Amino acid sequence: MNLSEKNIEIISWFRRQNYPVLGELYEGAIRILSEENFPGFIQFVAHSVREIKNRLPDLILGEEHVYFDWKKEIINLEKCWIRADVAIVEVTESENLAEYTIPVPYELCKRIEELFNKYAESNETYRNRIFRLFSVATNIRNSEYIMRPVVLRWIEVTDWFVTIVHVRSELLQVDNNNLNKKFLEFENMLHALQGNVFQGTKDLDEILAETNRTTDK
Repeated sequence: MNLSEKNIEIISWFRRQNYPVLGELYEGAIRILSEENFPGFIQFVAHSVREIKNRLPDLILGEEHVYFDWKKEIINLEKCWIRADVAIVEVTESENLAEYTIPVPYELCKRIEELFNKYAESNETYRNRIFRLFSVATNIRNSEYIMRPVVLRWIEVTDWFVTIVHVRSELLQVDNNNLNKKFLEFENMLHALQGNVFQGTKDLDEILAETNRTTDK
């Protein structure tokens, strides 16, 4: 297949940003979609979109997001809890629970405090991060108001791909036309972010028009 001018611009943009692996994932998704009956094409494309979705904010904002790995943190807290061997005595309903205290080892208290601090540090919502992403990339003033429909559409489209990422025991039934349509929307939003102000504005207008059509249905 021959790559379009838009395809080449997006791939080149990823390379200029020193993140060529995302360009390769994007190009791979394009090539897979162009081949009929490519085995597992739905999951391959969905994985590509999810990876770009997750890494793009770090790339554009120039900062690595601190992800809160709650499973890892709970496992570590459980180990600390077991080591502490805290004795909890049953309290009757007649006793004042608000005044009832138990001795807790310093290590356990420290672990709990660290867990809360890590959660607070990572607690910027994904939506706020995407608003900042579009604001920085497009350099449009008052972008939170202007970009709101686009940002919400970005989240809706990319979340749709995330829902079809995981392999199931049965074949996943996805309408190919809908898959291609959503990937095209995703692609247009990537193109709007890649730095050409005139073309980016045109892309955003198309996205807003598509969002309005979707909302009106």
